[in-house]
Amino acid sequence: MELTFRKSGDVLSFHLKGRIIGPDAMKLRDALDKALELGAGPRSVKIDLGGYTDMDDASIDVLAEWHLRCRRDGIALRLVRVPAQLRERFMLRGIYDFDDDKPIIV
Repeated sequence: MELTFRKSGDVLSFHLKGRIIGPDAMKLRDALDKALELGAGPRSVKIDLGGYTDMDDASIDVLAEWHLRCRRDGIALRLVRVPAQLRERFMLRGIYDFDDDKPIIV
């Protein structure tokens, strides 16, 4: 797994690449938490999934938990470039809005 992030204004952007499986779920959770901590109160988060090649359920669960956390904290979260096979797996976890131009409902 390769994860890069940057902050521009009050937006944190993440880009995930490669295989996100096994112990990567914990690494992903820690990286997202640390980035949010360092982001000093972002108003929105964008997670780009266009570069992933494989993702296991534990990693999808981490992103779903993060979605709920952002929602609870009033941070708009957008999942962008989500491939069709991942959309279905996110929908099973209650995440339905994948419009790249609109945030997931907060």
